[in-house]
Amino acid sequence: MDSTNPDNKNLLKSAQTYFREGQWDKAFAEYQKILALDPADTNILVMVGDIYAKKRSHQLAYETYLKAASDFLAQEHTDKTIPVYKKIIALDVEKLPVDVRMNMSFFQNYVRIDEILRQENIEAVMEPLGRLLKLRPNDPYAQAVLKDLGVKIEQNTPSQRFQALGDAFLKNGILDMAQTIYKKIADMDPNNVPAQSNLAKIYRKQGFDSAAKKVYLHLAELALVENDLNGALDFAQKAVELKSVEAGYILGLIEFRNKKWPEAKIEFENLLRIKVSHLGALIHLGKTLTFLDQPEKASENFQKALKVDKDNLPAQEAWVEFCFQGNRKEAALPHLTTLLDKAVADNHPDRTAQFAKMMVQLKPDQVSPRIQLVQALQTLSDFEGASEACRDLALIYEQQAQWNEAAQALEKALKLNPANAEVLKKALADLMQKAPSQALTQTPPQAPASTNVIEVKIEVPDLDSEDVVRFAEITAEEEIEPQPPLKPALSHSVEAQMTTASLCVQQGLLKAAIDIYQQILKTVPDSAEVRKKLNEVNAIYLKQWMQSKDNSPS
Repeated sequence: MDSTNPDNKNLLKSAQTYFREGQWDKAFAEYQKILALDPADTNILVMVGDIYAKKRSHQLAYETYLKAASDFLAQEHTDKTIPVYKKIIALDVEKLPVDVRMNMSFFQNYVRIDEILRQENIEAVMEPLGRLLKLRPNDPYAQAVLKDLGVKIEQNTPSQRFQALGDAFLKNGILDMAQTIYKKIADMDPNNVPAQSNLAKIYRKQGFDSAAKKVYLHLAELALVENDLNGALDFAQKAVELKSVEAGYILGLIEFRNKKWPEAKIEFENLLRIKVSHLGALIHLGKTLTFLDQPEKASENFQKALKVDKDNLPAQEAWVEFCFQGNRKEAALPHLTTLLDKAVADNHPDRTAQFAKMMVQLKPDQVSPRIQLVQALQTLSDFEGASEACRDLALIYEQQAQWNEAAQALEKALKLNPANAEVLKKALADLMQKAPSQALTQTPPQAPASTNVIEVKIEVPDLDSEDVVRFAEITAEEEIEPQPPLKPALSHSVEAQMTTASLCVQQGLLKAAIDIYQQILKTVPDSAEVRKKLNEVNAIYLKQWMQSKDNSPS
């Protein structure tokens, strides 16, 4: 009612006076006038119902109260309906038709639900609410309560209570609310198996088979990650019941992990008849055929996978492993290079160590993968392995007559594994005997001991050596080097080389770093970043060379 309207105010005052005096007809007439001015005034409608009740017109009172309650629900004033339902319950039931009497239990249930909600016990309200919805799925009061509950749960419920609420809704058959809560749990924690499992069950009950199928596949994948093959099988079979094609891949993986090669082969081949370019199936069929001693067919499937996506890392890794198992290691080189560069660029020490060891087998004379191996093993705290890798690196440097670098590598090996001191010191002494005179300089002042630092010794070249970059040339290059407005993106391969060069600088292998930067410039000659790094290392190298000249006997 518009309380600012003088007519309404006067009519209301008059109606209330007549009501107090028990003049029901006059009060009724005044209320009707107000409703004529404002038909949407639900509070006045309740008062009209009160007049009918006073006059013992129970049927009219019931109908008026019921309309008022419906209007309150439509206006989203659920709390205002309960006083009205209490008025309905207070009517003389004997004076009402049989069909109306049958509805009284619903109104009593509304009041009971409200009492529990006022105690803020959401879990306890599930039972009467669920019972009500089973009898009347579209009950307007129940639907309004669910809507209010959704807002309350969203705004005020701690996340740890969601699981209990979802379970309570599901137990009492309130599927829409259960679905909403389980979806929220799944969004917050995609690895929550109970919530995801219940969500799939709800989707099936609601007839959303496609949604249920996706959830079951996700659950099967989670189980595989945990190596729970029985759980993966259970979820995959549920997906198969919903006509999932992808579930065949999961079943194949389960057979593969159980080392049931013939069964795995059947599952992967069945899937590939439908999805001919399924990468995972092609890769695992290739692996399965390898175990079945069918290398030609295995090779064919690996090549199909690489044809589908030549940059796919799992496909490249599977091909490399296959090549190393047979006599075709050279065929693995391009993909092994990519895998190693990617592992270095992404800072994955375990994969870097794995692929660097393979590269060392394939290209034993290359320095770069050995340096990458040393750094990866250090990061993994495998100091004994890193020491052994340093010792192997020293042998390569020795074969290449890079005496100073060989000595640094042996010193690094000694620091990484002091327990092997006798052997390494002997190797270092043997190296010094083999090296030509003045190929190794005197050791500069010692830095604090560290397992991650190699003392730098500088080789003394003659003045015509190509390794010496004069200071004037360096500064001139820096002055005229143009700086592009945007730094160009570097490939994974170049990033890996840059990382390796930085490691060389950190460990005092300046000549190796210079060589790597020069190789990179052949690939990206316009890179200002690479040229700047090269100039910085050249400057350090020149400074140390000049210091060694100053300290040498005249």
